[in-house]
Amino acid sequence: MVAMYRTVVVGLDGSPRESHVFQVAVELAKLHGARLHLCRAVSIPLGLPDAVWSVSTAQLDAALLAEAEKALKERADTARELVASTRALIGQPADVVDDVARETKADLIIIGAHGYGAVERLLGTTASKIVHRAKCSVLVVRNPQ
Repeated sequence: MVAMYRTVVVGLDGSPRESHVFQVAVELAKLHGARLHLCRAVSIPLGLPDAVWSVSTAQLDAALLAEAEKALKERADTARELVASTRALIGQPADVVDDVARETKADLIIIGAHGYGAVERLLGTTASKIVHRAKCSVLVVRNPQ
């Protein structure tokens, strides 16, 4: 039996690799007649300047969410006919992708692979967490290099 993917969640992170992950998702969606649900996890980054802390956490969260949603919408505009939704949510990337996949009843999750730093080896990569939690298939896209 050939797998048919109709609802695909694409985890995007704003990294330089995002463009390649998105292009793979677009090509797969075209082949399967699928709809894409783009998502991005947002959290307060470490090492923010002290001046940032003069605003409330709610204001900071709102600003980060707005920036992430804007980036997702810009990405979605390049394949408008395929993108069903964009979602930026506060949380850990594995949790956000898993939540969106369950909400949309995804047939497939597409995420990028990343390198293994010391912390990732100790705690487990986002990709590994998603693969182990997902109720659907997961495609981990590697860099073309």
